[in-house]
Amino acid sequence: MKENGGNPLHLKSVNHISLVCTSVEQSINFYKNCESMGAVEKKIEEMEIEYVRATVEEGGIKVDQLFFHDPDGFMIEICNCDSLPVIPLAGDMVRSCSRLNLQMLQQRQMQQIVKQ
Repeated sequence: MKENGGNPLHLKSVNHISLVCTSVEQSINFYKNCESMGAVEKKIEEMEIEYVRATVEEGGIKVDQLFFHDPDGFMIEICNCDSLPVIPLAGDMVRSCSRLNLQMLQQRQMQQIVKQ
């Protein structure tokens, strides 16, 4: 694997992660600011990381997946889960894959704190 500093995968959001890592900072840099599945696949290839591409189709819904190992050796799945039908959460809850909603919620919370 080539060494690549900064933000190699350009991730914008993460659905969920639960793992032990050797460096929180390196792990965060590895996973943030992703533009698309194509961008992730291109970056993985540039980094010379072995990966498997799969497509799952069920009930007319298609999800593309990429599987690879991160720098700590953990198996990672990245998918375009935005095509899955998700029931919106009520109230000010944030959808797990929505950075924009999170930012809006944080701004509202800050405005409420300032008003107090």
